[in-house]
Amino acid sequence: MKFKILLNTFFQLAGKFISSGTGFLTTIILARVYSQYDFGEFVKITAYVSMFWIIGDFGLNAIILQHYAKEEDFTRKFNTLFSLRLVFSLFLMFLATAILAFLPKNYTSFTKLGIILMSFTIMSQNLNLTVNSLFQHHLEYQKSLIALIAVNLISLVMIVPIAMLKFPIILVALSYSICGVFLIIISFLFAKKYISGFYFVFNAAEFKKIFLPAVPLGLVLIFNVLYFHLDSFLLATLKTNREVAQYGLAYKFFETLLVIPTFYGNSIYPVLLARLKNDEAGFYSLFKKSILLLLIFSLATTAGSLVLAPLFIGLSTGFNPSYGGSIAALQILSLSFPVYFITSIFMWYFISLKKNFMLLAVYGSSLVLNLGLNYYFIPRFGYYASAWLTGLCEAYILGIFIIYFKFKFGRRDVACNVSTKINRASSC
Repeated sequence: MKFKILLNTFFQLAGKFISSGTGFLTTIILARVYSQYDFGEFVKITAYVSMFWIIGDFGLNAIILQHYAKEEDFTRKFNTLFSLRLVFSLFLMFLATAILAFLPKNYTSFTKLGIILMSFTIMSQNLNLTVNSLFQHHLEYQKSLIALIAVNLISLVMIVPIAMLKFPIILVALSYSICGVFLIIISFLFAKKYISGFYFVFNAAEFKKIFLPAVPLGLVLIFNVLYFHLDSFLLATLKTNREVAQYGLAYKFFETLLVIPTFYGNSIYPVLLARLKNDEAGFYSLFKKSILLLLIFSLATTAGSLVLAPLFIGLSTGFNPSYGGSIAALQILSLSFPVYFITSIFMWYFISLKKNFMLLAVYGSSLVLNLGLNYYFIPRFGYYASAWLTGLCEAYILGIFIIYFKFKFGRRDVACNVSTKINRASSC
């Protein structure tokens, strides 16, 4: 089982390496070919749409995996999730487009057109998440890896000519939507192995069984997404495209490396659920070992980023001196890797224990804190303030997690196991 966890984490990391490699190559090409103004516009487009990718998750996979664990009417449950996500994605596409009318003047008509052209990816990304729930349950993420390889090759074939011929940069956004169609097709071809057929389910009662338990966790993810992208949005509103481009490039590297704890969590979550049900001591032991493992990885990631930041940014921009601020921003952001890595495994731990309302309170308060601090400091210190505040606000979350864990679960007794703590409101 340890081997399967690490192997599936590796498959996800390999997939992210390939997609990020494609993304970095695209970033390098766009940053070199287009002006900082145009590249800043593209950063706004992708940052805006990507928020709706993650909101579409809404914690539904975490809930459906709890249903999958019962192994009852597997195909029906998958198609219920597929149908729910399809309806939800259409709503998010409409919402993303409707909000454009209320965005500040910094979001030009050019930017808004790019967002509209890229909005189909909201559906493709979230339907792909539905299929990934199958890969996650069966610990067979290699299928997702193959799909990502194919789609990223198609992406390069489309994007490189657009950039080389200097077509408007919003056509890159359109190419993302076209690649989303291929992603859906390939992913669902792989899904055929695990289910007996695809069909649309429109049953309000079945939707509620999945959606309502996911609401607290979904709001947590929304708060987390807003909290994670709030600084970029405020920069786009309060500062120039040049500063958006500087910070956006650094943040691209930062968020790519943050997939390490995310993918590890994806792999370990089904195992945590199984351990919680059948081996409570093993559940707690796996959690502690995961903290140690991620701490080691995070320190190595921080050290590597501090040293290699000039090389990363330099290679991305052709060592363009006008992107010098991105180096410092990336180095500041990299200091928060240990905090983010440990927070990630704590979050999966609390999700396993169904402490969703506690997570909601923590991430809701962090969003308010992040908004207030960024709104005050960005006009004074620009993107450097955003970089420092990113780590500070995550440290606030980790601090609350540790305090809550210590007082609720820290005092373990032979007569007091995890299941008792879940079923009772008070600790032993």
